Amino acid sequence: MLARGALEGMPVELVEGFLVDVSPQGPQHAALVQALMRWFAPNLDLLRVQMPLAAGEASEPEPDIALVEHDDPTRHPSTALLVVEVAVTSQEQDEHKATLYARAAVPTYWLVDVRSRTVTAFSEPSSDGYGHRLVLDGDDPLPAPVPAEPMTVTKLFRHARLA
Repeated sequence: MLARGALEGMPVELVEGFLVDVSPQGPQHAALVQALMRWFAPNLDLLRVQMPLAAGEASEPEPDIALVEHDDPTRHPSTALLVVEVAVTSQEQDEHKATLYARAAVPTYWLVDVRSRTVTAFSEPSSDGYGHRLVLDGDDPLPAPVPAEPMTVTKLFRHARLA
């Protein structure tokens, strides 16, 4: 169905063989995605915004931000240097995606939680999930896997005009 475009434009993602509804983006979500896009703009050749990631046979999530080294236009990338999901109301769903991204050998996954103004940074991926989880807030730095201007959690939310 996906390959034939039957679900084109529908708000769904393929996660572990199931089609999962994706919430419409609200203004806070969009503002944070845009702030992240501006931050990673110097790495435009790696930047993918809300595009599929072939994270296994039965999963093709569309992370809000992914930094990807990929040059094959005939298939979606299967891993990324960094994946970021912004959660306004989808914290539980996006937390579940951590296992998918770990299995896809994504070294760093960030879950940006709008309500708590935190970023949960997952690292040390394995087939069982991520081995390390760190909740960042305030002046904690966001460790970008590519050259980028220094950024803290507070500064990210400020750039999105949410602080």
